[in-house]
Amino acid sequence: MISTRYDSENNIVYLSHDGEITINDATKTLRMLKNTYNHLDYVYLLEDSRNSSFSFSISEIPILIKAVKENLYGIIEVRHADIVLSPLNTALSFIYGQMVNPIKNYKYRAFSTEEAAIAWLKKGIYFQK
Repeated sequence: MISTRYDSENNIVYLSHDGEITINDATKTLRMLKNTYNHLDYVYLLEDSRNSSFSFSISEIPILIKAVKENLYGIIEVRHADIVLSPLNTALSFIYGQMVNPIKNYKYRAFSTEEAAIAWLKKGIYFQK
């Protein structure tokens, strides 16, 4: 189950999911986010992955990166904070973060607490205006 909600006061999109997440689920979620929030110039995404497990391999991460690039067109800045707990999800998140680092308008970081994630999101360009 994947759900989103937009907090317009803080300009944060909350994404939560539980259960097993496949590479197909991840790319579908990206398309859904783009279709739902394409009116935003600055997207600050707080993803809660604490109740999820990623069932894709490191070799599939480039598929996800391609989908990220395709769905970021026209957005000035995307900050994606992901709250993870398990060691495997933390490791995959770290590798993913390194692989997406060259994408100019997309910043990704994994966190263990919501407070730390929100603090990092609020360092975005939108909040500096």
